[in-house]
Amino acid sequence: MGPGGPLNSYPLRRFDAEKEMLEHEVRTAIKIQFSVTIAAAVTFFFPQFAAVRFVISMTFSVSAVLLAHAISGTWQSSVEALRRHSDRHDVLWNTVRLGIHALIVTFHPEHEMLRLGCLFYLPVEAARFSRRFLKPFLVANMALVFWRFRHDLLGTGVTFIIPALLVSHVVLEISTLKVQSDAKSASLSEAHQALAGWQWTRFAASSSVSAKLSASLSEAHQSSCRLAMDTICSVVECFCEAKVVLSPELALTEASPTLHTMLGRRADQGKAFQDFLHTSDAAKYCDFTAQFLGQAPCGGTPHVPVVRSVRLRLESSLSVPVSVHLFHAYFEDFNGKPVFIVGVSEAWRQPVCRSADNMTKAAAGCTRGRLPAAERSELCAPGYVATIAKAR
Repeated sequence: MGPGGPLNSYPLRRFDAEKEMLEHEVRTAIKIQFSVTIAAAVTFFFPQFAAVRFVISMTFSVSAVLLAHAISGTWQSSVEALRRHSDRHDVLWNTVRLGIHALIVTFHPEHEMLRLGCLFYLPVEAARFSRRFLKPFLVANMALVFWRFRHDLLGTGVTFIIPALLVSHVVLEISTLKVQSDAKSASLSEAHQALAGWQWTRFAASSSVSAKLSASLSEAHQSSCRLAMDTICSVVECFCEAKVVLSPELALTEASPTLHTMLGRRADQGKAFQDFLHTSDAAKYCDFTAQFLGQAPCGGTPHVPVVRSVRLRLESSLSVPVSVHLFHAYFEDFNGKPVFIVGVSEAWRQPVCRSADNMTKAAAGCTRGRLPAAERSELCAPGYVATIAKAR
C-alpha cells in the first residue's frame, strides 16, 4: 500500500541539521549576552572600576540590545529566517566589539585589564560565535591595535602586536575548522536522513508487495475452496435424490428444495437435520456424526474432503419411514468454516417373491396410489417391474 499510505508519509522526524545548528547558536547567544549584561551591571557598582564606568555602562546598554535581538531569534521557525537572524546578530555583535575596543582606545588606552581584553579576549570570543564575518572583524581589531601603539610600534607596541597577530591567526584557523566540522555534520545528518528514508521506502515497498501477495494467495485459496464445493455439490445433485448442506451443529445452512420434494416436508434454512430422521435411527445418526467429527481434520482446510456414509431411515410427511443412504462430505469452505455436504440417496431393496396375481394387484395399487409410501416406493422400482414381467 502506498504509505500515504506509508510511502508518502515518511514517519521518522525529518532532521534539518542546519536548522538545529542555528537554533543552538541562538540559545548560546542568549546565554552569553545575558551573562555579559549581568556582569556589566554588577561591575558598574564596584569602586575599583569607578574610572571606567562610562565604558561599562555602554557595554551594559549594547549587551541589553543584543540580548533582546538574540531572544527574537527564538521566534523564527524557518531555516532561511534563522540564517538571516544569525547574520544580523553576527554583524551587530562584531560591531559592538569593535565599538567597545575603540572606546577603550580613546578613553582608557593605558588600562591594563581592558587592553588585554581587547587584544586577546575579543578575538577568541568572536571566533566562538562569528560564522561569516570573522575575518573582517580580525582585520579591524588589528587595525585598532596598530592605532593604539602608533607612537611606539617598535617599543612597547611590538610586545603586544606580535601576540595579537598570533592569536588572530590561531583563532582564524580554529574558526575555519569549526565551520568545516559544522558542514560535515550537516552532510552526515543529511546522508543519515536519506539512508533512513531509503530504508523506510524499501520497508514500505516490501510490506506493500507482501500485502499484495497475501491478498492474491487468499483470493486463490477462496477460489479453490469455492471450486471444490461447487464440484462436490454438482456430483451430489447428479447421483443423489436430494442434497443438504449442514453446519457442524447439523443444521441446514441453506434451504433444500430436493429434500422437500423427496419427503414432502419443508426443509428451510436453520432447521435441524435430526428432525427428518426416523425416531429409531436418531441415536445411530448421533453416534455416526460424533465419530465422523472426531476423525475430521481440525484447523485448516483438508486437501481432500473427508467422505463417510451411513444407511438409515428418514421420515416423510405422512410419518412413513424412507430408507436412504446418507453420503457426508466434510471440509472447510472459503471462509474457513467447516461444513457438511450430504447426499441423500434412496436405498432400494428387492422385495420378497409373491404370486403373479398378488404382484399384479400390488402394481395396480401402486399405480393408483393406494399403497403406503414406503411400499409404493419399493413396488414402483425398476427391479420390481422386471419381477412382474418374469412372473407373467
